[in-house]
Amino acid sequence: MVGWERALDVFSSCAEDRVRWMLVGSAAARVQGVAVDPGDVDALVHPDTSYDDLYAVATSLAPFAAADPVSQDPGDFLSTVDQPLVATADGTWLFGRWIVEGCTLEVARIRTDLDPATLLETMGTAVWATCRTIRWHGRALPVVPLEVQLATILSRGLDERARAVRARFEVSGPDEALLARAIADRGAS
Repeated sequence: MVGWERALDVFSSCAEDRVRWMLVGSAAARVQGVAVDPGDVDALVHPDTSYDDLYAVATSLAPFAAADPVSQDPGDFLSTVDQPLVATADGTWLFGRWIVEGCTLEVARIRTDLDPATLLETMGTAVWATCRTIRWHGRALPVVPLEVQLATILSRGLDERARAVRARFEVSGPDEALLARAIADRGAS
């Protein structure tokens, strides 16, 4: 396994049935057949996940924790054994970051006051109804649908990644209704 695969394998083993989660970001695209090289692994846990449940998963990642605190800012934070999670000042994000065999593993619980019908990749609750399960290395892996990801990718202007997702859709075909809804809710074109 290469770094991102190992990081994903480690997290999925630690999370198992402890928390409801899904893979998002470039690793989610890769495991769904998109020709991208993930720079990190991003796992999103359901907004209803309790601090204690996420903390239990985070402490199981202790072998990959930083030796010393780096920063309390989520942008620079690295999880330590003593502090595996950090929260934003407003409490909307609860976050951990570990380095697994040179690859960054980021785990986030994001709580927002978003209309429950709004479909966005990492915020709100609507995305959870669209979560797909795929087989990966003998595991059932929950992933955000490519249609939802494409809306995020378009809104961020990531043209090369958008081309890669569209190339995958040429093979598998998108769920047109889901894609249209995701693009409309993201405000992408």
